Amino acid sequence: LHVEVVKCSDLQKPRVGSVYKTRMSGERVTPKVDIYVSNQQASTQTSRGTEPTFKEHFDFPGITALDELVVRVAHPGRKSMSTKIGMFNVKDKFMGSVVVPL
Repeated sequence: LHVEVVKCSDLQKPRVGSVYKTRMSGERVTPKVDIYVSNQQASTQTSRGTEPTFKEHFDFPGITALDELVVRVAHPGRKSMSTKIGMFNVKDKFMGSVVVPL
């Protein structure tokens, strides 16, 4: 399976603060894209803003039609509460995700 991450659009800004949760300013947002398929994972470099461009390519060998592709966008700033996706622990600030059956 060959995956090309081109860009994200209309991302939600992560919330910051401990008591009064407010949205982070768009200039400070530095999202990255994590891709999970079968037992394999890849990540893009971080980009900037709520409409980031990546243009990165990834190859995942040995994928079958029974697998699914999980694409998760997160801001890798300070670590937040841990969530679990499949078998991967993810601690970054969540911004969006999609699951694609293959």
